[in-house]
Amino acid sequence: MTSDAAARSAALDPRRSFIVQAPAGSGKTELLTQRYLRLLATVRTPEQILAITFTRKAAAEMRARILQALEAANSSAHESAHKRSTWELARAVLDADARHEWRLTEHPARLRIQTIDALCASLTAQMPVLAKFGAQPGVAEDPAELCREAAARTLGAGPLDVFATVTLPLALPGILAGVILAFARGIGEFGATITFVSNIPGETRTLPLALYTLTQTPGTETGAARLALISFAVAMAALIASELAAARVARRLAG
Repeated sequence: MTSDAAARSAALDPRRSFIVQAPAGSGKTELLTQRYLRLLATVRTPEQILAITFTRKAAAEMRARILQALEAANSSAHESAHKRSTWELARAVLDADARHEWRLTEHPARLRIQTIDALCASLTAQMPVLAKFGAQPGVAEDPAELCREAAARTLGAGPLDVFATVTLPLALPGILAGVILAFARGIGEFGATITFVSNIPGETRTLPLALYTLTQTPGTETGAARLALISFAVAMAALIASELAAARVARRLAG
């Protein structure tokens, strides 16, 4: 066995970590395919194994190689020792597939082969409180806005200056759209509630309906203001509790 073959065989050991360095065309992708197959045969669900690439093209090529290896494993073994190793590893994956009912050939999306950007996006989607994103983040095709903020910080602008002169003007259209949508949704909910379940005190009256009733009654402006402040206090308390819970989880995860 040559030194290269010995190194390739050692790289398939799932108990060890390796850095593979080799020139183009030397079979690095084939080796990564073999290691992925080797790991895949040791788990109960295919989602437990994650392969990360830098580009979607590389992820698609890796997925295609895995599926091709699984398809080829249904036929006879290859004569080449290197190809035979891939065949044997793929056969082990097919055995695990049948044992655990994965059906990888029918559901190839269960193979977690994705870019680093896709991985980060999936993690923030799974932990929205810790990520502190209002919506599902995505990869920016035009990062000009982020570059402006970075340039302002590089030139010595403080956090408040960056927020007031760069972030807020850029976010203003989105803020206005959010206000309009929130107002429209509030009006829609208010109208649906008062139309279908009426405004019965102690039974169907909600905070918006109570505020509406107080504002339509002469001399009850103070009560309406008090109720509005209570609503604001409840919302702020919920937000603070959420932030405290997120900070506590972050401290636990940090050790």
